[in-house]
Amino acid sequence: MRLAPFHRANAERHWNPGFHCGCEGVFVMDLLIVTIMGVGFAAVVFFVGRIACPPRDRVPLTQVDRVILWTTLCRGWMALGQLGPLTRIVDDRREGTA
Repeated sequence: MRLAPFHRANAERHWNPGFHCGCEGVFVMDLLIVTIMGVGFAAVVFFVGRIACPPRDRVPLTQVDRVILWTTLCRGWMALGQLGPLTRIVDDRREGTA
């Protein structure tokens, strides 16, 4: 397809060699929201794990390294998991009744 000189210059000026769909800003904002929610959830799990740790075994926050961080996150995840899922709620209705 042949373009008129004006259209050819306009197309070359706005041509982007990469993928461009016009929605990159929306993706970045969604990614930012998910990141903030993930960091907040990880912070809650960390502090639950820190509270679940016996006081005599707690390390000061300034001395927390990678291993202690993962151990505390696992301890918090296990403590939250002990609360149990909502599917364990027993339905008291008898079979055949509405």
